[in-house]
Amino acid sequence: MDLKRQCLLWSVIIGTSIVRTITFICIPFIVIKLTLGNLPSYQIGIILGCGWLFGIIGGYQASFLSDLIGRKKLMSFTLSLWSVVFIFFLVNQSIIMMFILNTVNGLCRAIHDPISQSIISDSTSTDKQKKKYFNYRYLAANVGGAIGPLIGSLVTEEYISITFMLCFLILVLYSIINLFCEYPQNRNKKNIHIKFNDSIKMVIHDMQLKYLIVAGTTIAAGVAIVDLIPLILKDKGLAVQIFPKLLTLNAITVLLFQSIVSKLAGKIKEHYYVYLGSILFTLGLIMIGIASNVWYIYLGMFIFTIGEIIILPMGSVLVDKIAPRAFVGTYYGAYNFRTFGNFVAPIVAGVLMNTIGSVEGFTLLGIVCIFSMYYYNKFFMLSCKAEKV
Repeated sequence: MDLKRQCLLWSVIIGTSIVRTITFICIPFIVIKLTLGNLPSYQIGIILGCGWLFGIIGGYQASFLSDLIGRKKLMSFTLSLWSVVFIFFLVNQSIIMMFILNTVNGLCRAIHDPISQSIISDSTSTDKQKKKYFNYRYLAANVGGAIGPLIGSLVTEEYISITFMLCFLILVLYSIINLFCEYPQNRNKKNIHIKFNDSIKMVIHDMQLKYLIVAGTTIAAGVAIVDLIPLILKDKGLAVQIFPKLLTLNAITVLLFQSIVSKLAGKIKEHYYVYLGSILFTLGLIMIGIASNVWYIYLGMFIFTIGEIIILPMGSVLVDKIAPRAFVGTYYGAYNFRTFGNFVAPIVAGVLMNTIGSVEGFTLLGIVCIFSMYYYNKFFMLSCKAEKV
């Protein structure tokens, strides 16, 4: 792999960490600004949720567009628009504008993620390289996810303006670096006549992709309910203050075990590796749900994180395997629909916890995550049939 290609890959990987950090830093401040407008909590929740929801829908359309006009143009536009959003966050006082800005913020985030995955797919040639860089991307996202909340918790209300300005400058810098990166040639120029509706039909008829989306949605739901752990800690009579320690354990486990676990991928068959990830992921959530001892909860978080390390990067690798080379962006955009699990899971969990109890509701949703293995199995069965043909 040449130096220019490596520079592009690392700019995307570091950019992923930056974007994730900015996201986690800014969410609390967006909530603070909305609270200052005397909005009720349910309206604040709707405004925040719409950012994710519109992002899911718009992200697919943008990913399809990246296949037609090229990743670089769309990435440059997205980063530029995103930086402008933070300037408006800085000066805006209108609740309606906050709704619009948060929606555009979510859309930019949803465009960046599938395009960054598409760039890794375009820039790597061997299966080993793809797994390596997708694992690096996952690690970078987790670093951002660990640093972001930490910075966000340290910065007080009086520094909101400085925080938004800093986010603006970082995104401008990322945008400038992106302009100097050399992207692989667009492989889809001959298919420029393909219509958006045709791309939807292509995606809908791909059963393997549908199985990956359903499995990924189940996993995303499992990741989302981790944020509800303080509720079950409270009901168990345990200190809610251990939740930050659990998140720290999650981040440290990713940093220490990412390379060790990823090496395992090359030593066992791919489908067994994915099944192992699904089992550990589910087992960890169930342990967190049923454990009455703090140390068992820590163990559950460790097991959950190992499963997470396995399963999340492999989703991107599996999409790369089935995506037509001319429509890699479209497929990653479609795979982004799995984040619907992040949107729905907290709502379903809230209903279950109010109905049958927080511990029981959390544990039940944890058990549901094992169904991801069923859909991954269906995916691999279709893959075997395709190879035989």
